Amino acid sequence: MKRHHFSAYSKLLAIVFGISLALPYPSHGQMRIFDDFTDGDHADNSPLSWNLENWPGSSNVEISIKDSGLNISGQGGFPVFPTLDGRALITEDVSIRIQAQMTPEVYLAIYTRVSPPPNNAVYFGGVDQQGRIVSQEWDHAAQTVRYDMAIPSFALYDSDAFIQFDAIGDSLKVWVWPVDEEQPALPQLDTTDNSLTEGPNGIAFLSNSEVRDVSIRSFEMNVIRQNNPGDINGDGLVDVTDLNQVISDANTSDVYWLRSDTNGDFRVNTQDVHAWVKEITQTSIGDANLDGKFDSNDFVQVFTAGQYEDNIVANSTWDTGDWNGDQEFDTADFVAAFQDGGYESEANRVQSVPEPSINLLAIAFIMFVPARKIFGKKPV
Repeated sequence: MKRHHFSAYSKLLAIVFGISLALPYPSHGQMRIFDDFTDGDHADNSPLSWNLENWPGSSNVEISIKDSGLNISGQGGFPVFPTLDGRALITEDVSIRIQAQMTPEVYLAIYTRVSPPPNNAVYFGGVDQQGRIVSQEWDHAAQTVRYDMAIPSFALYDSDAFIQFDAIGDSLKVWVWPVDEEQPALPQLDTTDNSLTEGPNGIAFLSNSEVRDVSIRSFEMNVIRQNNPGDINGDGLVDVTDLNQVISDANTSDVYWLRSDTNGDFRVNTQDVHAWVKEITQTSIGDANLDGKFDSNDFVQVFTAGQYEDNIVANSTWDTGDWNGDQEFDTADFVAAFQDGGYESEANRVQSVPEPSINLLAIAFIMFVPARKIFGKKPV
């Protein structure tokens, strides 16, 4: 899958918000972030942070975190998005809810699935400057691609309101309702749109006149998992392609691809590789062919691939010897396998016998490393 860089998203958001736009919570959410901004910059019980920097074209907009919540004031457009360790969180299916002080002449919406150039597109769900509930797709080339509207049945500006935007598959649903009432059973807007599939999320603010202190009281995001936990690419299979996707995502330095967050901590790193192998497929580190056991067949496979210490940067995958998730096949992968202790373990075949010693794996290593010179030899 094509990788998108955070810098590309940053440029896109600056473009999107530097112009004027045309005028019960789901129980299936399996990963949840909540922030009521009472602890300053970081989300409650998580290390989530919010960008508080200004953007080109939005120099008259100020954003700060106060006792009343995340406050936005000024004139222009501004994207506010959560980050973790300075990285944007990339999701596919997501349900987001905010509680906000609604203000006339302000476009306030949740955005999701921001795509990088050349599409430069994004979904919005919220309230526009005219006080209408909206579901919108915006594209840099075509500007407004789709703009669905509904008139709220309550006095929008009398009190705080909840805005909820669900983007699950090709279904886009928007609810807006007063905080002192129950969430409507049906969304005010229910749209089918399959143009965008993944991207970062956040809150969009736009005002063509000077506005003071629009407050976001809380932000809640539920990441929806539709597939088998190990089926990262959604093809209905749990195989090495999925594991290699986790490894690839774990080595991205600018974003967290939450599709590969197999341990549910909102980060994607080598711990997720370990969780996919040990918890989801319940096999051993070193099981290159994923047949449920780590044995000599796995050594034959990885040395036949010929990537052991080949000095080619980041070219290895699980099935070619990268067992610690750093995209290299070297001695560190044998260390990871030795420490796991699964080589020819009968525990992987249901029955239990004494675990093999490090020496047995060392012998296997000595036997198969010379094979690199044969298997990995390139034609002259």
